[in-house]
Order: sequence, then C-alpha cells, then structure tokens
Amino acid sequence: MPSLGAFASSLCLMLLAFSTSEATTESKVVKAKPTKAETNLLYDALGDLSVYSPDIDTYVCAKVVWSVKKWTSSSGVTKYKFSVHGCVVGDEYVGRCLDYPYVLFGNFDVFITSDTKTDSLAVTSVKLRPDRVTQ
Repeated sequence: MPSLGAFASSLCLMLLAFSTSEATTESKVVKAKPTKAETNLLYDALGDLSVYSPDIDTYVCAKVVWSVKKWTSSSGVTKYKFSVHGCVVGDEYVGRCLDYPYVLFGNFDVFITSDTKTDSLAVTSVKLRPDRVTQ
C-alpha cells in the first residue's frame, strides 16, 4: 500500500499538470500576416487618441503593417503586437500615414488590447525600434 507521502506527492503532481494545461488553453498566441480586419483595427486604434494609454508620448502614423502577433484569452480579451513601418508625427496626424514626406520614419511595435465584452480598444504601448530609424 502506498505511503501517505507518495499519495500527497502524486496528488500535487496531478494538480500541477492540470493547472499547467489550463494555463495553456487560456491563451493562444498567433503570429501572422495581418488580415484586413486587423489592419483596420490598428488604424482605428492609432487614429483615436482617447484610447491611448496616458504614458504614451510617441505618436505615429503607420504606412505598412508587417506582421501581427495575437494573444486571445477565454475572457474575450485579445492583445495585439503589430510591427509597422511608419513615421513619428504630432498627435494631430496619428493613424494611417498621409502621402507626404515625414522627417523621422522607421519601424515600430504597437501594442493594442481589444475587449469583445465591452467593445473597447486600448493602445497600450508604441515603441520605436532604435535600430530601424531613418532620418
């Protein structure tokens, strides 16, 4: 007959395996070329300053959307990491780049959260990749 210690150890391992499997099904990560809907979501969020996190101080317009990495949770929240080519602009020019020359352009990572339950978007971070800046 197994000892109480062996039984407790087996029980802990089973609980750990169950919690690990729950964590992996909670969120699915997908990286791909963005769809038209995802590209429109990016432009909509970038163009609406009211959904920007208060600590964002880099404003951009996006010209080319290279890729999107997406995390979807079972709670209805989707987190996006868009890799875009765009330009640093004043807050009045955010969103999609217009067709005129800009002084500072490069590649950016734009992080957006979408909540389907509240139908809300939030731009949580805009990061310029320093190795990809052109003047």
